[in-house]
Amino acid sequence: MPGGGRYFLQAGAFVERRWADARVAALRNVFDEKRDAAVRVLHDPTDRLYRVRVGPLGTREAAQRLRTLLADASPGEDSLPVIVKEPEE
Repeated sequence: MPGGGRYFLQAGAFVERRWADARVAALRNVFDEKRDAAVRVLHDPTDRLYRVRVGPLGTREAAQRLRTLLADASPGEDSLPVIVKEPEE
């Protein structure tokens, strides 16, 4: 399928691993990894950020629904989760 891929939500980016781990722990209270989606910390040493990702999600629509759910659950947050698409290999 052209343009296919996997969708993820970036649910935060932190300069300290402990803050990323805290976000992962909070999200794991919401998501069942076997049924819903995995929650992981990705570290890119080139920008020194720890990114919290949820996924993979099957469609952009599923990612958008989850993004809305997380945004509604965290009204005090300054930023919304970002939808990230990884291309098919």
